[in-house]
Amino acid sequence: MPDLICLSEVGHSYGAEALFEHLDLTVRAGERLGLIGANGSGKSTLLRIIAGLISPETGRRVAHGDPHVALVAQDETFAPETTARELLAAAQPGGREAGGDCSPAVIAALEAHDLAAIADQPIGQLSGGWRKRVAIAVGLITDPDLLLLDEPTNHLDLSAIWSLQERLQGLRCAVVIISHDRWFLDRVVGRMVELGACYPAGLFQHPGDYRGFVNAREVFLDGQRATQQRLANRLRREDAWLARRPKARTTKAVARIRQAEVLRSDLAAVQRRNAAGQRSPDFDFQATGRRGNELVVAEGIAKSYGDKTIFADLDCTLAPGCCLGLIGLNGSGKTTLMQVLAGTLAPDCGRLRHAHGLRLATFSQDRRDLDPQRSLRRTLCPQGDQVAWGGGSMHIAAYARRFLFGGHQLDQPVASLSGGEQARLLIALLMLQPADLLLLDEPTNDLDIPSLEVLEEALLDFPGAVVLITHDRFLLDRVCDQLIALDGQGAAWPVADMQQWEQARGRQAAAQAADPGPAVAAAGPAAPALTWPEQKELRGLPERIERAEARLAALEQRSQDPVIGTDPQALLSLSADIQALQDTIDGLYARWEDLSAREG
Repeated sequence: MPDLICLSEVGHSYGAEALFEHLDLTVRAGERLGLIGANGSGKSTLLRIIAGLISPETGRRVAHGDPHVALVAQDETFAPETTARELLAAAQPGGREAGGDCSPAVIAALEAHDLAAIADQPIGQLSGGWRKRVAIAVGLITDPDLLLLDEPTNHLDLSAIWSLQERLQGLRCAVVIISHDRWFLDRVVGRMVELGACYPAGLFQHPGDYRGFVNAREVFLDGQRATQQRLANRLRREDAWLARRPKARTTKAVARIRQAEVLRSDLAAVQRRNAAGQRSPDFDFQATGRRGNELVVAEGIAKSYGDKTIFADLDCTLAPGCCLGLIGLNGSGKTTLMQVLAGTLAPDCGRLRHAHGLRLATFSQDRRDLDPQRSLRRTLCPQGDQVAWGGGSMHIAAYARRFLFGGHQLDQPVASLSGGEQARLLIALLMLQPADLLLLDEPTNDLDIPSLEVLEEALLDFPGAVVLITHDRFLLDRVCDQLIALDGQGAAWPVADMQQWEQARGRQAAAQAADPGPAVAAAGPAAPALTWPEQKELRGLPERIERAEARLAALEQRSQDPVIGTDPQALLSLSADIQALQDTIDGLYARWEDLSAREG
């Protein structure tokens, strides 16, 4: 593939801090490149340099063949009174003169991006998800040679993310994507690039998808840590030799002194890189230590607003160690269901039971728990300079460092923090509350990938229960052992995994395409025949059968003992045990076959 944009020895700073230095990167025609890195590593700045919107402070940018570049920024700057139709008309090749607001290109773009329903609404009245769709459509209608996308999945629900994935896979132009959505990256990109001070060249590249990149990166970082140890060992030997005070005038002595200085410099550089690679927040949710099998039990609960049913006849049990994921499109009622399970919103009918003294900790996606005018210090510690943590106390500065906040930030207002910093602050507040149940509504918004990886491990380690709403498919697949899907039409049902939900939505879409009448639309995706307790029972049946068959084999082996054969009463009792266990096994097999057939 020919080169489109080449960056050579590029460096750029933000204030007095260097974002990257001596960076080399080439974007080739037709490729899909994923760009990741910790918050503040300079990803958006690099994208603007690639676009030619800003010039690098050092190095140079070379564009081959004068390519047309379209940048879809993380936050669009559309005038709030304009409409999607007007924006597309102005952006199409030739502008409004190419056919006006109803040109074939504009109509096709509205249909391709499912924007027809909101085409003439002022952009300022649309949700973040709709505005993001409009921004992507505006970028694509320009027919670019290179499309640059900065966090394109922000505010999009899972269905919109899938549609974007399919659209990008069908493009002929080159695409560079900044994203923290690992599942999305895994399916869209063909080359991964990570910015970071832990790499000698300021970045690490790997051809292939995200999962392959993660493996390659770990191998590289392991090797770099081994290099640090090897250099440290060599330097110790050289320092020991120099301690013998060799005659500095001999050629050999001078050479070894210089060699030691080179080793010292190389070791310091590797140590700095390895230390930079270890910077990630320290998430560790506190549990109360409660013991028991049931924290929340919901039986036949339902909720409606006016004539609109959100969900009905829903059963759900939350126990210590479980993680329930709530999935569905935007507006389907996920947050409402979470509030009902939390007890902050009463169900219209059914029964909801909480364990006595249940302690909850909640992460709200609207960040209403943050006072933008309050300082970081007083948000974490309203009084004094010690926070209660781990059964003891910790100085506010030390606790803030766990979440990558520097001492200079403690007296800054919360409003001055970035989106990712505010997300880390909310998690820091959550960790100060020992809880039996965590309620997390979109906790991943604005978190970078290193923070997401730490959050995953913290949730997996939390001994209490978790209810999670997120568009991060990677996180859902990793931490959730239960899923409930909502369709926004009143249906809510347990699904075994995300694939089952995707298949249900596919069947619904196919049915609506074949017959878009009200009867089909009202039907929605057919709920699986099994309730959630039945699905849980089905998963546990193979292990129960194996244990029962192992006990049966042991009893049958015992019946062959000659001692038993000489004791009629013992033999009769053993035979009865064997028959009872065989009946139990037959019943388990019958139950397994019945549930398996109903699951389909």
